[in-house]
Amino acid sequence: MTKTNDDQQTPPWCGLEPETLSLFPEGPPSPASVSSPPASASTPPALAQEPAPPQQEPASPAPLGAQALTPEERAKIQTLGSQRLGTRAIAVAVGRDRKTVRRVLREAELLAAPTPAAGAAPSPTQPDVAARASLLDPYREEIKDRVAKGLTTTRILRELRELGYRGGRTVLGDFVREVRAPLAPRRKVTRRFETPPGEEAQADWSTYRVELGGRTTVIQVLAVVLACSRKAFFWATDSQKLARLLEGLELAFAAFQGVALRVVFDNMAVVTLGRVGPERRPIWNPGFVPFHEHYAFEPVVCRIAHPDRKGEVEAALGHFERDCLRGLAPASLTELNRLIRRWTDEVANRRVHGTTGLVPDEAWAAERPFLIPLPERRFPGACHEETRRVAEDCTVSICGTTYTVPARLAHRQVRVRLYTERFEVLDKDGSVALGRAYVAPAEKGRLVLDPAHYADLPRARDRKGGKTRALEEQLLVRWPALADCLAGLKLRNKSLVHVHLRRLVVLGERFGDAALVEAALRAHAAGLHTSQAIERILERDFSEREDAALDLPAGAEARVLALIDDVEAGTLDDYAALDELEAQPRDDDDDAQGGEVLRGA
Repeated sequence: MTKTNDDQQTPPWCGLEPETLSLFPEGPPSPASVSSPPASASTPPALAQEPAPPQQEPASPAPLGAQALTPEERAKIQTLGSQRLGTRAIAVAVGRDRKTVRRVLREAELLAAPTPAAGAAPSPTQPDVAARASLLDPYREEIKDRVAKGLTTTRILRELRELGYRGGRTVLGDFVREVRAPLAPRRKVTRRFETPPGEEAQADWSTYRVELGGRTTVIQVLAVVLACSRKAFFWATDSQKLARLLEGLELAFAAFQGVALRVVFDNMAVVTLGRVGPERRPIWNPGFVPFHEHYAFEPVVCRIAHPDRKGEVEAALGHFERDCLRGLAPASLTELNRLIRRWTDEVANRRVHGTTGLVPDEAWAAERPFLIPLPERRFPGACHEETRRVAEDCTVSICGTTYTVPARLAHRQVRVRLYTERFEVLDKDGSVALGRAYVAPAEKGRLVLDPAHYADLPRARDRKGGKTRALEEQLLVRWPALADCLAGLKLRNKSLVHVHLRRLVVLGERFGDAALVEAALRAHAAGLHTSQAIERILERDFSEREDAALDLPAGAEARVLALIDDVEAGTLDDYAALDELEAQPRDDDDDAQGGEVLRGA
């Protein structure tokens, strides 16, 4: 037994050697490591220990500090640990040291045990945490089943609570991540690439809902981007049909002033009908082949569900929606395209591009010489063409609205080319007889009347005065000196001028051309613009011609003039032939055979 030195400041109640004391003894203490307290020491009752019997192995003492923890403190430490508070904050809140807090959290599996160094053996005084039973052990299969179903950690915890799980969320989340890691899909890795000038353009559709004329309307926006310079073109229309695609591509080529060597599309049905063979070669739409041959570019379709192949146009559409389309409420599709063109020219193609660091318009100026020149003539099928019949009132119905067309097209079948913002009516020789924009949605369904279309039709007044004008022209040729006199006749007599002109013809035959001209000039000088005044002058100062032959115009008026002249009276002898026919005997056989029977009046 080791004796204590009275000169040292050793507590009278402590009889253990500090250097031989083990916190977690695994065997009985050696006799040399335990010394009996002196008889004169005043040991506190709470800490006094009775010496173990010589033949009995002493019990392992409990860890220091654990006996002092109350159940309330232990529960509070676990609660704070499940809320992911640090051990320092928990120690301050509970009033215990951090070692005690860490020990309690590890026992509740709310804190991972420290990882030993590689190759190091477990400490004989530290239990193997991995070997201890976990609160998750009875529920591991349940957790795996729920992870396979794609349930969240919060839902798995809620369902395990109903099954009796009393552990924390942290240890559950760690196990869920371990189970879910092999099941998680691999993140795709893309490869960036850039194309040389003039080599590639990308085209794609996008569907939006906008306010057109106060009504929510579904529109389709076609975006075409030159891959090198990033110069973009946007165009809104009503559908994604082949005719609309070709029309939009033509407008884009015109805006770029050229065509790239290849144009990349997704797998739209108007471009490709499917793929065949082991190489999955595309089957081109027969309506699309003449178009790409006309403009001499190569169409390319990307893989199915592979938008990254045309990332330039995808990014351009996202920028277009955020910076241009949102908040617009135009009155018509034409006005919407006008706003889109303005934004494209002033914003999209004049900003510094985030990837290239260049202004698209400036980069396009350098790329333009590498583009394929446009053909001299546009592709004829880049629109929707239909046949319409023009009514007798020179009107034709187009997209629910009635428009007037030139009068020469009445009662005819005409071809109509329907574009997105306008339409064209073709003449029989293929020329454009009428081309104009559609009316605004608010005016749709109303008659659109253009009076100029009826300019070639004779008016009702002109039709009635057609013979009068012809007679007047004949009189001017015959008597050119009477131009002013005839004008006075028209102004004085208005709708009855034709009667006076015909009377002048009769007077000219009676008195001669020279007499008529002189008499008409006298009447004009006196302000008398009637045929009666000219006739009085002729009868007073001139004599009639002896060989006058009356040359009257044909028609009802001529017959009336003939009736009012001297006519030889008729006699009953003129009807004697009818009496002779009535006196002839009838032939019944002829009557029975259908012969003609004449009966007298």
